[in-house]
This record gives sequence, C-alpha cells and structure tokens, in this order.
Amino acid sequence: MPEQPLPKQRPLSATDEFAFSTPRFPDTESHAQWLMAFLRRDLPALDDPRWPETQHGAWEFATIRGALVVPDDDLDGAGRPSHSALTRVQEEVRHGIQQVRRNEWWELSEPITYGLAQIGRTLIGGPQRGSFRSLFVQTAMEVIKAEWSRLRTCPHCSHLFIKLGKQAYCALDCAQTARWDRFKAVRAPRDFHAERQNALRKRHGAHLHVGRKTRRVKNPG
Repeated sequence: MPEQPLPKQRPLSATDEFAFSTPRFPDTESHAQWLMAFLRRDLPALDDPRWPETQHGAWEFATIRGALVVPDDDLDGAGRPSHSALTRVQEEVRHGIQQVRRNEWWELSEPITYGLAQIGRTLIGGPQRGSFRSLFVQTAMEVIKAEWSRLRTCPHCSHLFIKLGKQAYCALDCAQTARWDRFKAVRAPRDFHAERQNALRKRHGAHLHVGRKTRRVKNPG
C-alpha cells in the first residue's frame, strides 16, 4: 500500500495560539486530548494498522504552527517519525510532567531556530526549525502549561487526562470498573446454599429441607 502524504495545513486567525489547523487538530483542545491519548498509548504493543495513524498525528502535533523539521536519525526512510523516536518523546513528556509536579524544571535541551525579517516596512517572523523531538516536546510543554489546572491522574489506572466538567477518570472503562469495584467491596458475600433452599421452598413448600451438596473425590486407585 503506498505511503499517504502528510495532510496540508491551512491557516487560522492570527490571534489563535496555534497558527495552523488540520482536521485532526482544529483547536487547542484537540491538541490536549491527542497528547493525553498519546501518553496513554502502549507503543511497544502498537499493531501495524494503527502505526501510520500515530505517525501522522505526531507529525501534525509537532509542526502545527508551520514549523520545519530538520532531518535526523529520528525520521525513518519515508521522512516520518520512527517508532523509537515516538517512544523516546513519549517517555520524555511523561517524565517532564512528573518533574514539574515535583517543583523541578522541565527543560528543552535541544535548540529551535526562529528568525525575523523585514519586508518593506513590515517585520515578519519565519517558521521555526528544529528536530522532530525538539518541536514535539516544545508543543507538549505549551499544551501542558495551558492545561495544567485541568491535568489529573486517573485514580484507577494512574494515566494522565485533561478533566472535562465533573470527569473523575480518564475513560469510561476506568469509571465503570471503579464503580464495580466499589460495589463489590460493600456487597455481602452470596450464600448460594440459602439461595437454592429459598428457591426450592417457594416451589415445593416452606418445610422443605435442602441438604448441602458434597463434592465426591475420585479414588485415584
């Protein structure tokens, strides 16, 4: 199957925090939700059908402002972020968030180039240039900074998520599992013998005595 080209970007208004938009990332909220899903993803176990989609998403996330990626070893033969590169930036962003939570600095060590030029009497800014890793981590930092007050840790699976409204868990599955666990903790243990006895008494009379079943053990000889 031939490689699909990376989607073209169209400009938003000049006042928007992110200068470009794609169908995947129409606004800043979509950036935050995609990043949280990316951080929860089990990349080593990612199956092949989903891998190109993850590469596309990561590339758009890093270059949403029209940034230019400087080729290096983090890109594969098709010029896309490699599996090892995505695994590294996933771990770096996870670790960076924990650093901030420990009141430590989360720093971007690799440079990003940005320039200004004058055209006539107008001063314009050129696109940012950097490695995929530096552009991805920079965007992640900006998203985390903007969403810090809504950042939560799921009490069931410990994954990070952006809280929406009264949301308490990262996903519906975690909420349902946690609800079931709470129910099991307060529910009295079932007495299957009593349940069977009551059912038979309703059918055959209240004075019926139902003995307990015993399990026969086969003689190995």
